[in-house]
Parts: sequence; C-alpha cells; structure tokens
Amino acid sequence: MTGNKSKLNIINNNKGLSLMEVQVAVSIFIVMMLSAMGIFKSVLDSQQGAITAKNVQESIRYVMEAISKELRSARRSDGTEGCGVPAGTIYFLNGGGLHFINKSGDCVKYYKNNNALMIDRKIGGTTYVGTTTPSNVRLKEFNINIPNVAFSQPRVTIEMVVDSLDRSVNKQDIRLQTTISSRFYN
Repeated sequence: MTGNKSKLNIINNNKGLSLMEVQVAVSIFIVMMLSAMGIFKSVLDSQQGAITAKNVQESIRYVMEAISKELRSARRSDGTEGCGVPAGTIYFLNGGGLHFINKSGDCVKYYKNNNALMIDRKIGGTTYVGTTTPSNVRLKEFNINIPNVAFSQPRVTIEMVVDSLDRSVNKQDIRLQTTISSRFYN
C-alpha cells in the first residue's frame, strides 16, 4: 500500500497553472502579437510607398521621353508659322511655357496648368489641348531653362518635381531633370 499512497501524492500535487500565471502568459502573448502586427503594417506601408514611387517614376519617365523626342526633332522657326517663336530660333520661352515648332511644322507649347503638364498643339488653324501627365501624378514644379550661349548647339533643360495623388503614407517628391539638344546647329 505504500506504493499506491506515493502515487496518489504525486497526482494530488500536480495542480496545474494558476490564474495569475495564465494572465501573465496571455499578456506576454498579446504584447508580442501587437508588436509583430506593428512591424507587419510598417513593412506593408513601406512596400506600398515603394510601389507608388515606382509607378510615378515610370509614368514621368515616359512623359519625359515623349517630350525629349519631340524637342530633339524641333526645327528652326522662319517666323511665318504664327506660333510666336521668333525667326531663327528653335526653342522659345513665353508665358511660362516652352514654345517650338515640331518636325511636322506644328506649333507646340508645353506648360504647367494647376497640377498637370499641358500641351497645346496647333495643327493648321486648330489648337488641340491635352494633358501629358497621368491622372495619378501631381506636377508640383515645372521649370524650363534655355541657355543663351552663342555658337553652341541649341538645348533646353527641363526640371519637374512630381508626386503621387494616391493616398500613400510615405509620399515623396520625385525630382527629374533632363537636357535635350536640338538636332539643328547654329
């Protein structure tokens, strides 16, 4: 009987976890889960911001390439086109916009209007107006510089500052600058 009595004592001494121990364990678990969720949300927000920035960069890079292609092939004005571009020049700044004559002889003007980059294209007697920036991109700054250097190839420097209209937490301004040289020499 002595052997049975010791087995009963062992069984009676295993009481399990107390209420306080369970509360401490649950509290530690909740703190760990909250910090893990905070880190997870931070990672998701960063990823969303990176994707938004990538999409804005791709969109603006496309816009810059289209503008560059048209500016490279701009031709010298003879003053009779009715575009306001002085005779003998290729690029002309007037009223905050860049004016030139494209290779097809159309009068073209790029300018900022509100938060978009606009283009006016005069073909024949009709002027067509449109935006060049995508609807999810906000144009914050649009700066144009045409250096006046004698005996050099005509060129224009365009600088844009854009950001996304998406409601991303990590919005960042994206600054792009390019210099385009004309294919026509002085």
